[in-house]
Amino acid sequence: MKIRQLNLVAALCSTLLTVPAALASLTLYEAVDIAIEQDTTRLQLDYQSQAIRQSAVAAGQWMDPKLKVGVGGLPVDSFSMNDDMMTNVSVGLMQTFSRGNTLALQETRGGIEADSMELAMDLRALELSRTITDLWIELYYLRQSHELLLTRQNLLERQHSEVIESYALGNNADAEAVLAVEISQGRIEQQLLANQQLQRVQLARLTEWLGSDLAAVDASHLPEWPTLQQMLQTPSRWTEQLLSHPSVRQLDKLIDLRANDVDIANEAYKPEFGVEMMYGYRQAEDMGGRQASDLVSVSLTMDLPLFTNKRQDKRLNAAQLNMVAGRAQRDTWLRQLHAEITRLEQETAITQQRIDTYQDHIIARSKTRLATVESSYESGFATFADVIQASDELLTVEMELARVKADHHQRLNQQAYFLNRYF
Repeated sequence: MKIRQLNLVAALCSTLLTVPAALASLTLYEAVDIAIEQDTTRLQLDYQSQAIRQSAVAAGQWMDPKLKVGVGGLPVDSFSMNDDMMTNVSVGLMQTFSRGNTLALQETRGGIEADSMELAMDLRALELSRTITDLWIELYYLRQSHELLLTRQNLLERQHSEVIESYALGNNADAEAVLAVEISQGRIEQQLLANQQLQRVQLARLTEWLGSDLAAVDASHLPEWPTLQQMLQTPSRWTEQLLSHPSVRQLDKLIDLRANDVDIANEAYKPEFGVEMMYGYRQAEDMGGRQASDLVSVSLTMDLPLFTNKRQDKRLNAAQLNMVAGRAQRDTWLRQLHAEITRLEQETAITQQRIDTYQDHIIARSKTRLATVESSYESGFATFADVIQASDELLTVEMELARVKADHHQRLNQQAYFLNRYF
């Protein structure tokens, strides 16, 4: 009964977890492209960018002129248009002109905001590349671990059959071996179930971006990093590459935006103008019996920014301080990026050394130890529990190697994100 349960679990795990790989139709690069193409956040940012550009054009236009229609000098005793020659029907237009070049600067400001929104789209695409790649690497590790566990389970099943047969023939010494194998089988069963759960979690997270394409995911290979490796070999180019990162370029746009605010604050020292022209039509006669002449009036209004110390000066100072703060923010972020790249470079060097050590020494020695223990068991100098322990140790170091490989590529993924060097 125990063997049947273990076989059923193994078959179920194998069926559920190898179907996506069997399709083998969706690579990591294709998955990233699909995620970026179907991302609704980028679509939202695109629409917001277009909306800001439209609003910027509107913000840069003159105010609509105002039409003024009225009757002036109308006597209240008769309400006649002909009794008093001061009575007139007037029609006028008024137009306001903003301070200096403020309107053009406001339109420019909107364009800068729209450019920043487009850079947010680029940053979102880069973040999606990092997220999908990270999930892909973790899924690769889980599937590699699953294969190692299945291999170990198959070996335990054969060993279980052998010790059962030996025990049935009357070899009482194998009673302990039967228990050791069954305990190890139970542990492998739990590890397989935990692995299956983690794989489903990773696949569920990928569902957000891949949707129906999830079934075609083939995470059987780790990513390749040709463009990243070229960049890592030339550290002198890192600073230039970091300057082109969308997050840094967004901060550049923030500085441009605040510099534009300084220009707008300077325009506040200039007066705002208003022009008004009125035409008055008169029907009454003048004192000489002739029809009174029509009237025309033109006026110019303007405000005088004379008291600037508490308004314009403060706004200008605030705009200048914000611009300096933006530059400091950009410099701080660049230093953080440099520190991250340096840290990741050191960590990837260490993880590569660990991979080499596992592959060149630890794995080989673990296999040698297992072969030695098996030989000692056959010669009667070791127990079957020793064989199980040596086999478990080999499985442990093989899974540790798979974990270190995944960690190594996840650090490469971080470097690819900061240096914008994917695939």
